[in-house]
Amino acid sequence: MPIPMTELAHRILDRALRPGDRAVDATAGSGRDTVFLAERVGPSGVVYAFDIQPEALERARRRLERRGLANVRWFMHDHAELPRFVPPGIAAAVFNLGFWPEGRPDLTTRTPTTLAAVKAALALLRPGGVLTVIAYPGHPEGAREAEALERFFAVLPHPAYHVYTFRRMNGPDRPGKDGTAPSPDSRGNGDPIAATGRLEGDGAVAASDRPETAGPTGSSERTARRSPILYAVQKSAVQKGGMHGADKHDTMGEENAGDLETRTSETLNSGREGMR
Repeated sequence: MPIPMTELAHRILDRALRPGDRAVDATAGSGRDTVFLAERVGPSGVVYAFDIQPEALERARRRLERRGLANVRWFMHDHAELPRFVPPGIAAAVFNLGFWPEGRPDLTTRTPTTLAAVKAALALLRPGGVLTVIAYPGHPEGAREAEALERFFAVLPHPAYHVYTFRRMNGPDRPGKDGTAPSPDSRGNGDPIAATGRLEGDGAVAASDRPETAGPTGSSERTARRSPILYAVQKSAVQKGGMHGADKHDTMGEENAGDLETRTSETLNSGREGMR
């Protein structure tokens, strides 16, 4: 069965998170990503959760309370204000763009603040830390966000950062409400990543600007252009002056820090084994 896009993001992030870590949910919504982060960092860790809608934050709070998770600090602020509230050295940051499906569809994430928040989150990441962003180019503002993110991520210096994208390449070229994405395209800024399997998105919703159906001419191109995109960025654990100790900085949990490519392939393979 298809793997939800958010689940793929969680599998990547899972290798970067340890008990006691600090992490950011930059688009809390109803709290799915917040729960994931809070469970991974444990009672000794901290999650900083941001949303501009009080109804969303209240829903997320209740979701975490039901699970007995009390290690979250809530902020009803734009995620571009991350540096005001979050100290440096976070292990992970999660963005699920678009609009909260249970709120106002006109309250969608916007390109200028999204870029500002992503840049801030990257600056706050510790060596070996990971950032994921799911963008939805099937609606006008989402398309602008995706285009701006592509330009920004493409020029991040390598090997200081390892950047990957995952997107659907076949199937209907109008993503549904859940942003289904049955097959990924994976690219990097210097380290191509081999990823197989099927993807499906959930979480934030981004409505398509106009309906289309797949056709024999140009349908693959339309699919790639309109399908949800997952970006995964790891800050290299190799800094000036040499390699940091794995036990202290390599959040992928391996002696050879910074190898998101290998870890992600292993993660996808283990996921397929679990679904058999």
